[in-house]
Amino acid sequence: MNPGQKNDQEKPMYNLLPPNAIDSMAKVMTFGANKYAPNSWQLVDNPIERYRAALLRHAFAMQRGEKIDSESGLPHSAHIMCCAAFINELEQS
Repeated sequence: MNPGQKNDQEKPMYNLLPPNAIDSMAKVMTFGANKYAPNSWQLVDNPIERYRAALLRHAFAMQRGEKIDSESGLPHSAHIMCCAAFINELEQS
């Protein structure tokens, strides 16, 4: 055994996550938790289809040149990240 050795080559590199994007996503999650309830996104009927539709609404708003969602005051791109994260989480459960 080599002192000071750490076998982490195959582990996810969480230090590569972009902090501003993660912060924006947390703000969208907080907005949603205050508007509905914490973690209520997990209880939506037909969630993958509905979050895909929401993701596309935000993406098309960006395509039209909008950067900020008028309801939340937060970037459409952050809403897209949340929708994608929800879809990803639901696909794995």
